[in-house]
Amino acid sequence: MLVANLNNVTAQYGSQKVLKGVTFEIGSEDRLGLIGPNGSGKTTMLKILLGEDVPSEGGVHIATNVRVGYVPQYVDAGDDELVMDWLVSEYVELENALRQAESAMATVSPEELDEAESEKSELEQSLSDAFEKKDIRLGKKLNQQLVGNTSLLKDLYEQWTAKG
Repeated sequence: MLVANLNNVTAQYGSQKVLKGVTFEIGSEDRLGLIGPNGSGKTTMLKILLGEDVPSEGGVHIATNVRVGYVPQYVDAGDDELVMDWLVSEYVELENALRQAESAMATVSPEELDEAESEKSELEQSLSDAFEKKDIRLGKKLNQQLVGNTSLLKDLYEQWTAKG
């Protein structure tokens, strides 16, 4: 199945052409790596595929129901933070907040119960959104195992941090 294609794409910044006449297709089973010297257009090509940049010439087609995921080259993380910590940090924070909301529900008055249930529902939706957003980062298969089983994520995170 064709996932995306670039047809005769040219991109330029001012008078400098970064990409010229690039044409290729990406199939659903393809695995790609972009290799080249600095300034050769690797990031520009990714931004075009992500829809963050528009080519000067040529066409880009992304198949319907295809999400393009991307982990940036530089991320806002601490110098001593491990990649796995960065990948799962949002999950862990949301999971902890969800557990706190559930604990709080046990002690709220009947008048406060609706508000507490609403907060818990919002946290559950945020956790679900986070899993969907990070499908590409963790790999869809691993992420599917984690969805609905945040204790597996917590175990994975604890095993990872115990090794460090």
